[in-house]
Amino acid sequence: MIQHESAKDLQSLIDCIDKSLRALKVLGYERKKLTDIMLVNIILSKLDRDNRKQFEYTLKHTEVPRLDNLIQFLENRSTILQRIVARIQNPDTYV
Repeated sequence: MIQHESAKDLQSLIDCIDKSLRALKVLGYERKKLTDIMLVNIILSKLDRDNRKQFEYTLKHTEVPRLDNLIQFLENRSTILQRIVARIQNPDTYV
């Protein structure tokens, strides 16, 4: 479970999701709408409160979250956090 926002933790979660989906595909299990809904709920339970809230902001009021949208959201958040850390560590390169 992710306790606080961290690019490293988000990337580890993304890698774990990708690895698990590939393993399921190799075993002959294809993704379906119901499976995606269950996976989204499991993944959301692993996120910190801020990331869950930010993901919810991306959804329309009656929209059912899609796994692809959640993965894209996590990848974007991880990239943003990596940039923030890089700017803090090397402020002169971003002037």
